[in-house]
Amino acid sequence: MRSMNKVLSSTLAALLIAGSGTMVFAKDFSDVDDLSYAKTEIDMLSDIGVIKGTSDTEFSPDELVTREQMAAFLFRLMLNKEDAGRVNTTQFKDLYEPYYNGAISWANASGYILGTSKTTFEPTGGITLQDGMAMLVRALGQEKDNMNAGYPWSYINAGIKLGLDRGLEDVAYDKTLTRAQTAILLYNAMTSEYLVAGTTANGNVYYESTSLIEEVFGYDMADAVLVSTNTYTTGGNTVVKNGYVTLTCTDGEGKQFTMTVPYADMKLSGSANDRIGQSFRVIFQKTGNTYSVLSTVEMSRTEEHTSAAVSSDEKTVTIGENKYTLVDKYSDSLATNNNELILYAYDDNGTLEQIETIGELKNLLGFYRITLIYDAGEDVARRAVLRGYELGQLNIDKDGKINLADGLTEEKLTGGLTNPDKAESGDYVLYYFNENTKELEIGMLLDIVSGTVRRITADTVKLGDDTYKLGNTTAGISAESIRNQLALGHTVNAVIWQDAVIAIHEGTVRTDRSEYLVALSDAHRIYENGSFRYVATVSIDGETKNVYVKDGSAREGQVYR
Repeated sequence: MRSMNKVLSSTLAALLIAGSGTMVFAKDFSDVDDLSYAKTEIDMLSDIGVIKGTSDTEFSPDELVTREQMAAFLFRLMLNKEDAGRVNTTQFKDLYEPYYNGAISWANASGYILGTSKTTFEPTGGITLQDGMAMLVRALGQEKDNMNAGYPWSYINAGIKLGLDRGLEDVAYDKTLTRAQTAILLYNAMTSEYLVAGTTANGNVYYESTSLIEEVFGYDMADAVLVSTNTYTTGGNTVVKNGYVTLTCTDGEGKQFTMTVPYADMKLSGSANDRIGQSFRVIFQKTGNTYSVLSTVEMSRTEEHTSAAVSSDEKTVTIGENKYTLVDKYSDSLATNNNELILYAYDDNGTLEQIETIGELKNLLGFYRITLIYDAGEDVARRAVLRGYELGQLNIDKDGKINLADGLTEEKLTGGLTNPDKAESGDYVLYYFNENTKELEIGMLLDIVSGTVRRITADTVKLGDDTYKLGNTTAGISAESIRNQLALGHTVNAVIWQDAVIAIHEGTVRTDRSEYLVALSDAHRIYENGSFRYVATVSIDGETKNVYVKDGSAREGQVYR
């Protein structure tokens, strides 16, 4: 890799870029919000002047890109200059807009954008993904002999190897690109490998490897993994300063270093804790010992699994579609055929403990969720994070105190409350509570199946037409403890996890209408026949029964007609 000594202060970088006609400041397009497609790429490219808005306040992300516009984008991307001039130095007779003449002349003379004939350019024609990849492969110095003869697949294959298709995997190669899609393509090129030709003293040509973001724009770039937050860490210490995270980084020369930066500057969705172990490509500046992140692009994807199968010899574990061995560090990839996985598990004191053996892992496979983390382009995960859960019935009293959080209210959960399934009081859930960090995650809302007990064996029960296993030994729930709560012919509400009954709620019966009833409990939800229903314990004509009620509004002690 080429040595790039271009760590610039914010002031110097701004002066250099301003001197080239491109001011760096955050754009605020009304049609590009925090959830918009390609927001990261649009923000970065517009801030450094590669791609502009269609007005001061709009970007028009869905507008299609033309060949003349692509020439202007390429000019700014490759030279960090604003204006290519108005002179047409080509033989093209169909150029009609002087604004683009200089950029088209430069792009054609450089060999990046070819004409559609010797005298035509078709400036208003659309840019397809395969066109854009071909132009950028050439611009990045990656074109090889006779690639034009193999168009478009010779360029498509080269572009994929360079990562130009990241974020565009679902776009057809012959589809005309939108401005948002073009922003992603240009960003990928800006952070990809750029080969710069040089000549030795004896006239031999050689190539040095860098990137456009470093060579042309003077920023630094690194591949990074988020390893620590204020709450958790995969090693070392948690971050002391609120709102900051620590990244372990590898630059283009393979050198490793760490940086601690505000998480908000990374402009990522979700909480920092949810991002631990994930990888990113960061564009940054360094002033003294302070790092400033200008742009972050996700380079990994995640999959969540609630089941893992340990092999009989306890040497491997199958998660999803792959079989893994657990390691404390990766070996030489040429020395093993195994899929090596580094696995961390949450504990209750702010540390993600590394799990190095299958035996350790087996003890954690009671109630859990495993998040597999795949690096860009990989079909096998490299890292994973396991969060173990406990079983409980959620109860929130009238003062807002949550039984699963040692009676803390939501306001006192300084580590945050996560409740993606919107579990309500009375629901059975799997949860994680960290006493030290005051964090409560209600990980899963469990199904409650209502049915008549038709058959009981040592380790199974048939409820209605479906058969379920009994208990969860790893979680400390024996089959016997569940079996002792069942009786043939009785209707029960069974709490289900992975096709197993792990708890029994009281039975439910239908009753005839009555003039009045007294609620002896709040209504709670159950899951039956594909939908949620509500059940309450009530007194009807002096008899205590569990009955279906209209909704969740029934409250203990209230009288209803």
